[in-house]
Amino acid sequence: MVDFLRLSTDEINIWGDEGGYCGADELTAFRKEVENEIKREEELIERVNKRAKGQTLGTLLACLFIVGGAALIYLKPSVLFPWLIIGILLYSYNFIILLIPTTTVEKTKIKDRFDIQKLYVQFKEIATHLIFRRRRLAIEVGLTVFLGGMVPLALSFSIIFAIGLIYAINFGFLSNTIGVQLAGDIATQIVLILLFYVLMLVLEPHAQGITRIARTIRARLKKTHSDNKLEFVLLSVLVGGLLFVCTVLFFGAILLPGSTLLQLFSEKDMPLTLNIPDLIAIFIAQLVIMRHFQGMSSRWMALSILRDRIDEMKKEVLGPLNRCINDDGKQAQDEYIPDLGAIKTKYCGLAIYDVTEQNFFGYGSIFLVAPRLRYVLDDAVLACASRQ
Repeated sequence: MVDFLRLSTDEINIWGDEGGYCGADELTAFRKEVENEIKREEELIERVNKRAKGQTLGTLLACLFIVGGAALIYLKPSVLFPWLIIGILLYSYNFIILLIPTTTVEKTKIKDRFDIQKLYVQFKEIATHLIFRRRRLAIEVGLTVFLGGMVPLALSFSIIFAIGLIYAINFGFLSNTIGVQLAGDIATQIVLILLFYVLMLVLEPHAQGITRIARTIRARLKKTHSDNKLEFVLLSVLVGGLLFVCTVLFFGAILLPGSTLLQLFSEKDMPLTLNIPDLIAIFIAQLVIMRHFQGMSSRWMALSILRDRIDEMKKEVLGPLNRCINDDGKQAQDEYIPDLGAIKTKYCGLAIYDVTEQNFFGYGSIFLVAPRLRYVLDDAVLACASRQ
């Protein structure tokens, strides 16, 4: 594959094949690259920290819709069904909203350079290259982006489904307005979704938490396999149990809502009596609630990611580089740097992810983790990142 995105000048290759030998020019270029990336991410923090347009109005509307929705269900129990149906539909298909073209125009001092025509020509080759030659990295990127996009939605859907859960328990087990079995099925579904979001918050996939935990477990299993067989067996059982729980929560939260939705549509004890305008009103209310709290959560998430990455780059990448080379560009040590490969691998593993913004004419900003084209499309960078 021909690489058309370079990280430094075409004359200096700052990555190399294995990262063992590196001269002063390469070290200087690599350090400059790291400094530019830190500067870029500090600029991103400033942009993320800016007060969102219409944030106060959004907060007021979201709180109004929460209180209004809860009060409406209390006064008219039949509203519970459309509230849950629209909530599950939004939960299942919220990604469609992300496909709507964003109006955000990013203006940063440090810009990625790429040729759009070559990008389209090589897109298929790049995808094939990632999947078949860098399969583990492709899985890591996919998990980070897919599951990381769910994290900012945890607060939004916790609020929407908590309202449904409270009234389902009340109507099913206390007032007998709906069937006990239906109330139990609704409660089970909502609890699975809420537990799944709790799991996502614990694993932190947006910050590469899943891959970090996987590497730790793999290293521990390798160590105990040779040192302590009993500990190895116990650890294997524990890992197997955790994987089983994660699998149950994943399928329960991702696949089960479809059957719950069909059950709600077919329920006759409390027929869907609302007209189209009422359904549209509930949809708009939940959309505002979802988008507002998603924006708030994604802003917190983005700030946490950027601050942690800057801290890691300064301590684990820029710090060792500064010890390797003086301010005048001369090496402070021998030309052979034993840990340079690990330093570059650490940097690439962090820098291949970007924080992007989406909004509608400046309103409803959300921040998401996405692959950074400048690095993902560079084969040398992928080779470094794959060594983790």
